[in-house]
Amino acid sequence: MRDSMKIKLIVFITLLLLLCPGCGSKTEPEAGQPNLLLISVDTLRADRLGCYGYKRPTSPTIDRLAEEGVLFENAIATSPQTTPSHMSIITGFYPRAHNVYMWGRDENGTYSGRVLSGEIPTLAEILKGYGYTNVAFTGGANVAGKIGFDRGFEIYDEESNSAAAVEWLRENAEEQFFLFYHTYFTHAPYLPLPPYGSRYDPAYLGKIPSYDELTEELGVVKGELWSGIWQALYNRFWSKVNPADPADRYHLHALYDECIGYVDAVFIKELIDTLRTEGILDRTLIVFTSDHGEEFFEHGRKEHDSIYGEVVRVPLIMRLPGALPGGMRIEQLVRGIDIMPTILELLGIPLDVEIQGTSLLAAATDGKELNLKAHSDYNDFFPPVIDSIRSGPWFLLMDQRTRSGGEPGDGSLPRFFQLFNTDDDPGETRNLAEKYPEVAARLRTELRALRIESSRKHAEEGADQEKAAVDRWNVERLKALGYL
Repeated sequence: MRDSMKIKLIVFITLLLLLCPGCGSKTEPEAGQPNLLLISVDTLRADRLGCYGYKRPTSPTIDRLAEEGVLFENAIATSPQTTPSHMSIITGFYPRAHNVYMWGRDENGTYSGRVLSGEIPTLAEILKGYGYTNVAFTGGANVAGKIGFDRGFEIYDEESNSAAAVEWLRENAEEQFFLFYHTYFTHAPYLPLPPYGSRYDPAYLGKIPSYDELTEELGVVKGELWSGIWQALYNRFWSKVNPADPADRYHLHALYDECIGYVDAVFIKELIDTLRTEGILDRTLIVFTSDHGEEFFEHGRKEHDSIYGEVVRVPLIMRLPGALPGGMRIEQLVRGIDIMPTILELLGIPLDVEIQGTSLLAAATDGKELNLKAHSDYNDFFPPVIDSIRSGPWFLLMDQRTRSGGEPGDGSLPRFFQLFNTDDDPGETRNLAEKYPEVAARLRTELRALRIESSRKHAEEGADQEKAAVDRWNVERLKALGYL
């Protein structure tokens, strides 16, 4: 009798594991189910790519992806910071809900921060449950694995090595895979490798150093990791920039564009060419995006210290022949949180958890109007609080760094609220809050409701959230990027 009960129990457990994609053994993927290549080029503005209307030939490889797939013209990042934005991409939650922001120094001088709650599944974890082999080749630092980004991956390489990604593809082309590739190469300091660096501003005679000049000055052996001098590299670069000099500003744009050209011609092209050579290009869903853009003093700041359009409008391109039309351009507003559910629907995988993102497949294939509202915040180091909501052409910005004057005292919005119409004013320079107070008030109410919703979801899903410290190698990477 006891042996019979044991056999029944074993059969029951076996059936349970087979029926539960995220438990025990993996469920085998369906025949013909696409692979997934998710590419994130850190700090990449949408408007610097040819397919988004840029005049310089920075992105022929990416442009071809757009010609063969779907391009979303108004994709809005959830944050101007790498960690929360990428976490939104892989979870479908706004930063206030997943509650993973940028890490920082604690009272002991250790670089640490919150890790993703175990209650929130990641894209890789879901795909692993359906039989995918998951590998990642990233730049680490603000996407370090221990923050929660490595969950669900069998390999999580933090060297940002495109050659390693290409080698893995060549050796595992028969696998059903999800490959995540991420690079910081377009992040400041902008140091395109030769022969890139002088095509767009060859007559520059100012003090901003080139790659060759900076590496020679700091005694760096070319081709080696710049371990130990990251902070000196970053500081030396910016110490030579004069923001008041038009020539220096122009040169910064040129260097940034050269970095994009290098990424396109080397990193992205190698990945795409490998898929083509291995005969798996057309059965691989390619998703190309970024975590945020970059400001070049359009609103008085450098890098990504705001949530204006130049910082939060990012590229989003998806290619999968047979499932997605080629050459399609989608004008409506979409968000970083929509990437995960769209991927899952394209792969035919059900999403069994409630998230804040929405699949964009109906918009991409049938032109369905989704009427989405986009929320971006910059609350990594608050106060002050910097928050926003976008709805149609309207953009409501709350930036408490501009709190001069405080409350107006007449019942209208505080002065640190600004309202822009991006159809008439794409540069977001004319504040219309006083001209359209009813629009500003409506959006402020919607922003408050969204913040409350996100806080509620965090309370439900993130109760077990813990903190962790990042390793020394990633600290060096953070120094290189100017975060330490």
